[in-house]
Amino acid sequence: MSRVKASRRDASIEITPLIDIVFLLLIFFMVSTSFVDDRVIGITLPQGQGDLVRSADPVVVTIDANGGYFLGEQALGGDSEQERSTRLAAALGALAADLDDNAEQPRIVIRADAMTRHQAVISALSICADKGLVNVNLATREASGAASERGADG
Repeated sequence: MSRVKASRRDASIEITPLIDIVFLLLIFFMVSTSFVDDRVIGITLPQGQGDLVRSADPVVVTIDANGGYFLGEQALGGDSEQERSTRLAAALGALAADLDDNAEQPRIVIRADAMTRHQAVISALSICADKGLVNVNLATREASGAASERGADG
């Protein structure tokens, strides 16, 4: 038997389609990736840094450590979080109803105790938004301990 010599071909891999696919994957990941920089929000609670905010006659909503609401010096009372929120909503609703259509929005300052639950502050902010009161600030204190109202528009 004679051996038939098979023609020998050089084995080669065509890499052009491979490079095309790699570039497509690279473009896909570049487009679909989002970069979030969390360092943009530089806040320190309950102390604050910034310029003093002064305004004539702000409406002060105070939240004590137990989550109780005060409008000015008047305690709104209530045994549960729901009842306290309802009373704050009624008080701020009456304030919003007294505004004329052309009247300037009153400045609301929320003064929350450093030990209060976060939910009480969020509830107060939500109630202000529901009543159309959008000029809301959070009161903080200076890092040195001197009490003052520093605004962070909310």
